Amino acid sequence: MFSLTPSGVLRIAALTFRCRRMSAPSAAAFVARERDSRVKGILIHRLFGDDPRAPFNASACRGLLEQEVCSDDPDLARYAASLLALSWPWSGRPAWRPPQAANRSVKLLLLALGMRRRAPRKVGVLDAFFKQRVRIFIPITWRKALGKDWRDGEQRCDRLQKLQLGDCSAWVLMLDTFDEVLLHAFSRRHTALVARFRQLSGKNHHPDLGVWVNEQAIARVLPKHIQWWRDVHRTRREADLAHAKAKKTGVKTKPVDFKVADALWKRAQGAWAELMNEWKKLI
Repeated sequence: MFSLTPSGVLRIAALTFRCRRMSAPSAAAFVARERDSRVKGILIHRLFGDDPRAPFNASACRGLLEQEVCSDDPDLARYAASLLALSWPWSGRPAWRPPQAANRSVKLLLLALGMRRRAPRKVGVLDAFFKQRVRIFIPITWRKALGKDWRDGEQRCDRLQKLQLGDCSAWVLMLDTFDEVLLHAFSRRHTALVARFRQLSGKNHHPDLGVWVNEQAIARVLPKHIQWWRDVHRTRREADLAHAKAKKTGVKTKPVDFKVADALWKRAQGAWAELMNEWKKLI
């Protein structure tokens, strides 16, 4: 279940040695400060779990376990829940009920054990992408935010992830079209943008993305990271998959370099988070 480097194994051994010489509350508080979820899970097992040499009972770290069932790491959350499940009502000890914020893997475990009646809600493609891959935890109801473009947004998000390990030009092309879906849906809903958005659209469904991201209206709404949206579109436009030669110079276009694509990806979190913060106010 866990894959650790030799240094990670040594770290676990050293921390276990220290914690076994503490009181149970001190050991639990010490483990709670550990940042690596894999290390934390193994420490809980060795100190409070089923390890034959565990010096403490699981009840001694109940607070820690209740906290970890909400962990972003499904393995750690599920293991914490398995220890807490021993205090289910029929055991005669104080009952434990999983919180609403419990990891989805915990809810599936309790469903399989007959301790939960309903399966948890399925995680959407966009929810999983922004929370797990991009690490943005801003709650957005994507079906409501995107409306009729929701399914299209999910499909483009899925393809974006499939292309991330392939050709960089293809990935940037899909990134730009994914951005287009997000920006169009956002702009049609925002009161400070919709009038200008429709004016630039004219008789068309929407304005050209290159024109729109360079508008002052959208720059005022997304001031911190508007340059990222512009850089993505410019990179896509200058790539070999978009045009054979540059329009002004006639110079042959080239594939997108990995360093360029990687730099865009590293800046994506801030740009998407700024957009989602503004979008949340509208829903």
